Amino acid sequence: MFARYDRMAKQFTRIGKEIIIAVKAGGPDPDGNAQLRRCMANAKSVNMPKDRIESAIKELAEKIRPAMTKSCLKDMVQVE
Repeated sequence: MFARYDRMAKQFTRIGKEIIIAVKAGGPDPDGNAQLRRCMANAKSVNMPKDRIESAIKELAEKIRPAMTKSCLKDMVQVE
């Protein structure tokens, strides 16, 4: 039983890191981010709970959004 939990924890951690990388690279929307869709499919294949997947995406999206807004505004100012 404990060996199973150990394998699950390792898989969940690995997939969580992949989700973080995917969200940073392409954004939190799985419709527009193929890498994130693939990570979500991998998470479902190892029976990772849906709420853990969504919370990882939501948490990272909240951290990235302010940085994206600042960089977008900075780019807009430079263009004009």
